[in-house]
Amino acid sequence: MIHIAFLDYSLFPENPEFCASYQLMNQKNNTLYSSNFTLNVIDLTHINLATEEDKHFHVDAWARLFKATTWEEVHMLAEKNEYLQEAAGTMFRLTAGSKTYRKAYSKLSTFSCTFVTTILLICYE
Repeated sequence: MIHIAFLDYSLFPENPEFCASYQLMNQKNNTLYSSNFTLNVIDLTHINLATEEDKHFHVDAWARLFKATTWEEVHMLAEKNEYLQEAAGTMFRLTAGSKTYRKAYSKLSTFSCTFVTTILLICYE
């Protein structure tokens, strides 16, 4: 099992880290519980500490998406990545009521065609 948590606070402020992986281990004999059980924690307050590996796998991009505070920011972050576009569309669908949807729909002409398609496909499902 792989667990990924995006936290907006540091678990260990004295040792800041953007992306950390934890595994369960027996404290007496240091035997690993299972290599198939990993807890991954992404600290959204330390995106600036992302490693080259984090950036290669776009972990920093996902973190920025979850930190975004406006739909315009979400759009800018998602426009070049199809997976982020799909996530952004799902976020929009899950958070937008019909009034919000109508308001956003009236402004869709400002978004790229790919993003518009993603939103429309998800919203009409």
